[in-house]
Amino acid sequence: MNLSTAFSIDPEAPEIRRHNAQARAALDAFNADRPTRVLFKCSEWVGQHGFYADEIGLDYREYYTQPDLMLQVQLEAARRRRELPVHDLILGVPPTESWFTGVDLWPAVAPGAFDCELMYRKETVIANRSRHLSREECDALVMPGIEDGGIIGTIRQFHEYLVGKYENKLCYLGRMVDHIQNGMGTSGFFSLALDLRGEEIMADMYEDEAFVHRFLRKLADWSDALTRRWAAPEHRDDPFPLTDHGIDMLSPAMYEKFILPILLAKNRGQLQVPQFFHHCGRGQHLFPIIHRHFKLHTLHALTFPLLDIGRIREEVGDEVHIIALISDGIVNLGTPDDVRYAVKTMLTKKLKGRGRLTLVTGDMLPGTKMENLHVLYEAVKEFGGY
Repeated sequence: MNLSTAFSIDPEAPEIRRHNAQARAALDAFNADRPTRVLFKCSEWVGQHGFYADEIGLDYREYYTQPDLMLQVQLEAARRRRELPVHDLILGVPPTESWFTGVDLWPAVAPGAFDCELMYRKETVIANRSRHLSREECDALVMPGIEDGGIIGTIRQFHEYLVGKYENKLCYLGRMVDHIQNGMGTSGFFSLALDLRGEEIMADMYEDEAFVHRFLRKLADWSDALTRRWAAPEHRDDPFPLTDHGIDMLSPAMYEKFILPILLAKNRGQLQVPQFFHHCGRGQHLFPIIHRHFKLHTLHALTFPLLDIGRIREEVGDEVHIIALISDGIVNLGTPDDVRYAVKTMLTKKLKGRGRLTLVTGDMLPGTKMENLHVLYEAVKEFGGY
């Protein structure tokens, strides 16, 4: 594996020392629950490498089929993030603990397990087609094995290969690659229903309620079994996740009738355990229901201006940590003035509250203008103060 042997910036250079001092002060204040300004962070996860793919001309068809390349891209992208002064990230040094790496076949894990057609494309992530199964086919559907069903077998092979070859054997820029994630999981049981039944599942809610209850329960049970089987031991008793990428197409009434009962049943006895809720869609109309039944500690990936995040803040209160982002349409396609205006408009006193607010860059998708990221970061520092 051809990896960098050093950072391309000097951490002792005056401009890097100045950036690191400012970022460290903001991070320390936030961690002490005395924030001085909104943080602007870059998520650390295996799929966070679009900007680096642009730099090297990555062919994603190779990335998704070659585990060595997959790991190399993740490590080099994590290194490159630490060379760009566009986040509250300490530059020129490796992470405090270890590099975040893992098998990355997201978001094809669940649909791929059920033999949905997968599309490997040069410039972006894997996509899949819905199978559009009939109700009878859904009822007769044999659930894939959680050890090796469909693409799960490929993920398991990739993981075993990477662990055997690199885990606790590879040192990169002074840190061991000491834990390679397996990459198993789903985007939610209703999203999986859309992958299998298609949009017809929403007509079913009016035409055959019993079928919908039966089918969604079947998919939720499978999703629960998969997640718990592959979770780290310390997380196998975690609450059933609230996140589901398909729910924003449902009315509150349909959500309460078909989705909420499953979440309540799966989380029986854990309703007051603080939960993390990722939502990058337009499901704001469902938030009051979720907040009424579950204790939330984090709302993640709320997108401005697609959502009225100020109103969400009023509904969930100051104690909930909101992690938000500016729409990719603005950051990728807008002008620097567009980006600055969006940040200024978003960071109201009401939204910032008492400091439980962080901005992130999303996935830093291919095509993201680096100039816009610089402007975004400077605007957060300008308008994000408390």
